[in-house]
Order: sequence, then structure tokens, then C-alpha cells
Amino acid sequence: MATSLMTDTDYAHNACRNLISMAKILFSGRDATTVQLDRDIELNKDEMASIIQPESEEG
Repeated sequence: MATSLMTDTDYAHNACRNLISMAKILFSGRDATTVQLDRDIELNKDEMASIIQPESEEG
């Protein structure tokens, strides 16, 4: 019985630690540099249209 309790406690401890780690990733603040990098690599409407409809099909 003691082994089962130790296993359950270890499992719960690991689950809590993993949940906290994931929360830190999901809810951490993003700095201005990260936001600017996201905007820099983001495609605009013209770029998306050229991917969806290649130039060879336009004319």
C-alpha cells in the first residue's frame, strides 16, 4: 500500500510540475522584439494572394 501511495504522489507531483511549465509557456508575456519579429515574417494580403493564385494562372 505504501508503494502505491508513493507512486500516486510522484505521478501527481510530475503532473503538477508539467502543468506549471506549460502555463509559464502559454501565459508568459511577450516582449516587443518578439512581437516585431512576428510582424516581420507575417505575409501581407498580396503575398498570400500570390501563393494561392500563382502568376502563371493569373494571365
